[in-house]
Amino acid sequence: MLVVALTGYIGSGKSHVASIFRALGIKVFNSDTLAKQAYFNKEIKTQVQALLGKQAYLENQELNKDFIAQHIFQNLEKKTALEKIIHPFVFDKFDQFKKKYAKQNYIIKETALLFQTRTHLDADKIIWVDCMQQRRLSFLKKRDDSSEELVLKKIKSQKIDFDIQPYLDFKVLNEIDESLINQVLFIHEALLASSA
Repeated sequence: MLVVALTGYIGSGKSHVASIFRALGIKVFNSDTLAKQAYFNKEIKTQVQALLGKQAYLENQELNKDFIAQHIFQNLEKKTALEKIIHPFVFDKFDQFKKKYAKQNYIIKETALLFQTRTHLDADKIIWVDCMQQRRLSFLKKRDDSSEELVLKKIKSQKIDFDIQPYLDFKVLNEIDESLINQVLFIHEALLASSA
């Protein structure tokens, strides 16, 4: 079984690309979804509150996303500390996912922070999703109901500090839906051939 990482900058369309792979019957692990679940693990919640304060959670058992974003995107030390709390939970869940679907030709690991966490070294193949920055900005402002300033801070916080080009096996340009589907179908066929 191949482990295929699906990554790209925030707002590039990774989830949209992942949904096409799902429609093809491929098992997709969404790191962001598991990271959100991690916040409600009792032990992790205690650590997050110790780091950021009780205001990190709203009264109705929801994350105070704006509060967390304001803290971590302005303070690299807090961002790093928070990642050290959340990432081990996600990594453990991915190990369980791999075991569960070990008989598949390939699985997809959708993750925004592949290179930043250095987990690119664990992937057999890497798909990079890209789109124009203005499209990313528009999408993120709408999705997160955020100001352009906060969106730009989020984008800046995901900066990769080394050349990733040698690690990329496939690139997807997320601009036109019809073209996107054709790109994914091409990659799917190539991955099936690689895993045979």
